[in-house]
Amino acid sequence: MSRWFCIFLLFSLPLTARPYQVTGTILGGEGFQLRWVFAVPTSLDTFYAAVAIPIFNTYTVSNLDSGSYFFAAYQDVNTNLIPDLGEPFGFYGGTLPAPLPVDQDLAGIDIELSAISQGGFSGEITYSGESTGTTLIVAYDNPEFTGTPSGAGFLMNNTGNGSYTAITDTQATFYALAFMDLNGNLQYEADEPLGVYGGATPQSFEVELPNMPDAINIRLADADVAVEQPRIGALPEGFMLGTPYPNPFNSETTIPFVLGTDADVRLLVYDLLGREIGQIDSGRMASGAHQVKFSAQGYSSGIYFIELVVNGMRSQQRVALIR
Repeated sequence: MSRWFCIFLLFSLPLTARPYQVTGTILGGEGFQLRWVFAVPTSLDTFYAAVAIPIFNTYTVSNLDSGSYFFAAYQDVNTNLIPDLGEPFGFYGGTLPAPLPVDQDLAGIDIELSAISQGGFSGEITYSGESTGTTLIVAYDNPEFTGTPSGAGFLMNNTGNGSYTAITDTQATFYALAFMDLNGNLQYEADEPLGVYGGATPQSFEVELPNMPDAINIRLADADVAVEQPRIGALPEGFMLGTPYPNPFNSETTIPFVLGTDADVRLLVYDLLGREIGQIDSGRMASGAHQVKFSAQGYSSGIYFIELVVNGMRSQQRVALIR
């Protein structure tokens, strides 16, 4: 953990002027310890860090090049300047890190921290192949790796080798896999390097405070290398609705979501009373990452709920429209 954090701080100092900044609020957590936010380009070639303003918990990450970034935050409860298991932690996008496109100044990019009672696990990823790319570690509650993921983490480099920390959305029995996301769609494809904790027979582990396993080690292997590991289909098989941005917004917001498979999709708008008052988009959509614009023309200021419906399953995010 300390190794990547030192590298992260080393590269957080920009060498040349960059045009964009991202601002938001870190939500959740208790107490007055510092809340850190860091932005990691999906290319994983540098890192940027910022400390939230105490009490207000607002942050600004400046001097960002145009591109896509992973944003995450944590509350430094034990003041050791390192994100540790057991400390409130959160990704932009929810349980799984979602890439945030930055091609202009962005405001309202809020990150919600997990409750302290939530858990996580850590370990080492090893890889001897030649591919490079973002390595994602994903936790599921079943050895078939089906349904919606229950937690995730990623390596702070693009080599497929290094230590990681993953955050889970609850305390339970989990199974973990890792894959190198070569095409940037945040789901496993059959030609991407893959590894499963336990190999051909996925091994379970318990996350229950204060027990947060620290040796969930996984070896990645290229698709054409014969290793003992189970067959894995496209992941995730479910879907994920990310956090709309900006939020709050005054005219238009972007709704990110990821589909594990091709699916029939509807994006709906509800008011505070739970009444359906609009449809943003609908139709058959391909697997992978999507972004849909929601124009609030004709809507009054207030709180609304965006609902993603995928093959009958539903997920919601709250947005605030401010005129």
